Amino acid sequence: MKITKRFIASLLAVLTMTVMLGTTVFGATTLLDFDNQTMTISRGHSRIVTCYNKSSNALDGVYVTNAKSSGTYAEILSNSNGTYKVALYIASDETSNGVSFWFYIADHDQYENVDVRVVDPGTSYGADTFADSYVGFQQQTADAIKNAAPGATVQITTTKWTSFSKAAITAWEARPDITLNVTFNTAIDTTCKISMPAGTDVASMVDAKGYIGFGYLYGAFAVQ
Repeated sequence: MKITKRFIASLLAVLTMTVMLGTTVFGATTLLDFDNQTMTISRGHSRIVTCYNKSSNALDGVYVTNAKSSGTYAEILSNSNGTYKVALYIASDETSNGVSFWFYIADHDQYENVDVRVVDPGTSYGADTFADSYVGFQQQTADAIKNAAPGATVQITTTKWTSFSKAAITAWEARPDITLNVTFNTAIDTTCKISMPAGTDVASMVDAKGYIGFGYLYGAFAVQ
C-alpha cells in the first residue's frame, strides 16, 4: 500500500481525537471515573457531575462545545481527596439540542467528556427538579431574602450546595437590614452553620468569578 501524506494526516487526526476521548492509545488512559458520562438537562437548569480523578494531577478546567449561548458553562464546585463535583449549567436561551462538556487535565494534556441532551423545561427525564438544581437554589434564596420582613432573620438550609451566585448575592446586597443564616454540608457531609449579621459588607466577599463560597463565609461567621 502506498503511504501518502493525506493518509498520514488522517491517521494522526484519528489518534488525536481518540486520545481526547480518554481511550487507551499508546499509553493514554482514562483518568476520570464519572458517575455519569451522558445525561439530559433542561434549559435553565443545572446538574452535578461527580468524578474521581484516578491520576495524581488536578482537574484544571471544564469547557463546553456546541453551545449556542454564553450562559451554558461549567463550574468546578469542590474537590475532596481527588473527587470533584462539577456543576453543568444549561442556559434558558440555549438553542442547541446537545452540548458536550470537556474535562481537562493539563499535566496529561488530556480531555474526557460528558455529553448532554438539552430539552425544554417540564420534559420528564428523571433528572433534578428545578428546586433541586443550583439555579433553583439561588432563586429560592433570592426570593426568601426579597420577601423577608424588615429586620428579619432569613434561614437557608441546603445539603447539596456550597455557594451563592449572582441571583442570591444581588438580593442579599439589596437587603442590608436582614440577618442571613445558612446551614450547609461540606464535601465530607459535615453539617456547618454560619450567621451573617445585618449590615454585612456583601460585595467584599464576592470572589473573582462572582461567587461567595460558604467555606469562605464559615471562616468569618461560623456558629459553633
